Amino acid sequence: MLRSISAEFASVGWPSRVLEQLGALHLLIQAHQRLEELPADLASTVHARIGYPIGKAEVLALPGIVDHWFAVGMVDTAEYRLDTRRVWLYGAASGSWAVIMSFAPPGGPLDDTVVAGNLLHARLHFYPGSGQFRALVGEQTSATAGVTMPPADSFADLRARFAQLVAADPWAARMPAVINAAPVPGSGAWRLRAASGECCTIVDLPEEPWPLLARSGGESIEVFGEWAPRGFRPLSLPGTDTTEPFSTAVVARAA
Repeated sequence: MLRSISAEFASVGWPSRVLEQLGALHLLIQAHQRLEELPADLASTVHARIGYPIGKAEVLALPGIVDHWFAVGMVDTAEYRLDTRRVWLYGAASGSWAVIMSFAPPGGPLDDTVVAGNLLHARLHFYPGSGQFRALVGEQTSATAGVTMPPADSFADLRARFAQLVAADPWAARMPAVINAAPVPGSGAWRLRAASGECCTIVDLPEEPWPLLARSGGESIEVFGEWAPRGFRPLSLPGTDTTEPFSTAVVARAA
C-alpha cells in the first residue's frame, strides 16, 4: 500500500487518492495495534493485509466449497518487482466468487493450471478473513455441468455490493462484476453506459478497447471485469449463448 502511493503523483486528481490511501494505511496500522479487540475474521484480514504468511497446507485444511467453477476472466499485472496473476472463478451452484493468485519474478512463468475459459469441478478452500475472495484449488473431479455464466448486476447493485465488501474488508480494492452496458468511446476516457443511462469509467487498460466496441456493435453487452472505486476494468466477454462465445479479446493485445 505504501509503495503504491508514489504512482498516484503522476495522475490527475492525485491529492484525493493519496489522502484516501494514507487514511487506509493509518486505519490498517491502528487495526493491527488493536488485533485482540477485533472479531476473528476481521483480525485474519488485518493479518493478511499486513503481510503475515499463511501456508498453503493451512488453507487446504480449512473447509471448502465444492462446485462447478468457471474461470470467467484473468489479468496479469507487474507490481513492485513481482508479476501477479489473478484468475476469477464463479461457482455455478453456490453463486460464490473466488480468485486464484500466483506470483513470479519479472519474466518468470506464472501458474497456468487454471486460465480464463476453463471449467473445473473442485473443492475451493478460501483464505481466512472477512471479505476475502482468494482461494486454493483442492480436490478435483471431472466437470459434468455446462458453463453457467454469472448474472449481470446494475450499477446500483454493484455499489451496494462493494459497500458490503468494504464493510467486511475496509482495504478491499476491487471485486468481480458482470455489467450489461454499451461501450462509449471518449476523448481520453472510455465509458460503459447501462440501459438506465448511468455510466462508469473504463480504467487500467493498456490500449483503447476497440475490440469490445466491435463485439458489442454499439449495443449493450455483458462484460466481466473488476469493479473498483475509480471505475471498471473489463477483462472478458462471457457471452450469453453459442452465438456469443466466451472471449478475452477486450483490447487488441493481452492486458
